[in-house]
Amino acid sequence: MTAAGVVIDLGGTHLRLGHLSAQGPSAAEEKIKTEGLRRGEPIGFIAQRVQDYAQTRNLMVTGVVIGVPFTPNHDLTAAVSSPNIPNLEGVPLASGLSAALGCPVRLERDINLLLMGEWRAGAAQGVGSVFGMFVGTGVGGCYLENGAPFRGSTGAALELGHIPIRSEGAVCGCGNVDCLEAYACGRVLERWADEVGVPVGKIFTEGLTHPTLGPRLGAFTDDLARALATGVNLFHPEVALVGGGVTEMPDFPKERFVGTFFAHLRRPVPSETLSLVWATLGSRASLYGAAGLI
Repeated sequence: MTAAGVVIDLGGTHLRLGHLSAQGPSAAEEKIKTEGLRRGEPIGFIAQRVQDYAQTRNLMVTGVVIGVPFTPNHDLTAAVSSPNIPNLEGVPLASGLSAALGCPVRLERDINLLLMGEWRAGAAQGVGSVFGMFVGTGVGGCYLENGAPFRGSTGAALELGHIPIRSEGAVCGCGNVDCLEAYACGRVLERWADEVGVPVGKIFTEGLTHPTLGPRLGAFTDDLARALATGVNLFHPEVALVGGGVTEMPDFPKERFVGTFFAHLRRPVPSETLSLVWATLGSRASLYGAAGLI
């Protein structure tokens, strides 16, 4: 039996499990849809997934780190707001899972964990300061200085997906209107794909030249780029990093994104002092990010 820490990336659509042992990060991850989590009792559902994962790999679980997609409380033990998985709100996730599994359980914002992984072993390795934006089901932001995340007074700073943009009255999943996520995130792409009958995985490939979808995808890209520029103009990092499943989709318009982003940076700084990089580790970044937490 191998002693290992289990790492969970708890996304809005999928739950991914991997582990860290003395040999390093696991070579593969297990991916499970979160439908069962939404329907069931969260602590029992997650605990069972960890136990099943450990049993099939002959692991002795020494600790668990969970990258969570919600707004945590200051102590990083439970959800204050969780619009993507509402039944997590108010659940004592850290203490409940610790009791169920018999080991320490630590929560971290999923975005922080991803950027910490890219800082440890990926595209932002070792830089003094980096601002990250990850676009998946929602949009997350994170700022690291010497590898440590900026948390603000509540522990949940940099809700990039909920900065206000436009003035068109689109309702966000959080209940506010005109948040970035009301106009640009994975959920928006899924809705548009259904409307025009295009597979969501090919929405950029087939949609950029579509007469009605093309302009919307252009505005989608520009909104994301302007949001990242806003964060960079505020924090002046050495590096801006972009990642997440949406930006990794085939034919995502990276060139347009980069052009819009740099066009909205303050000159001469940070425009002339900043490097823009794309995430390289994918979801495995969570494993590397958790290395300093287990």
